[in-house]
Amino acid sequence: MMSYLTISMRTRPSAELDAYVEAFVSRIASFDKRTVRATKVLINRIGIAKGDELLASNRAFFQALTQPGTLNRCSKPRGLGYGKRSHFALNFGKALKSFGS
Repeated sequence: MMSYLTISMRTRPSAELDAYVEAFVSRIASFDKRTVRATKVLINRIGIAKGDELLASNRAFFQALTQPGTLNRCSKPRGLGYGKRSHFALNFGKALKSFGS
């Protein structure tokens, strides 16, 4: 979820703001609901994890990776070459918006 927090802090020209927010919300909404809920609870509870909180954050992250929605969502990028040197992996940011639910 950190990448989304970083992206959301960028400034946007007023003319682009509505489209950006719509795309951002659609992207978050496309994730497994349990994973989004667990991430939101964790961030609301501790903010950005530090020290001992980092362990709880890591456990929550790896637990989220076992959810059926997450497993299903991760299969497409892996099939396209994510995780190994490939055109897809090197241009992942450009391809990211094409991944829906």
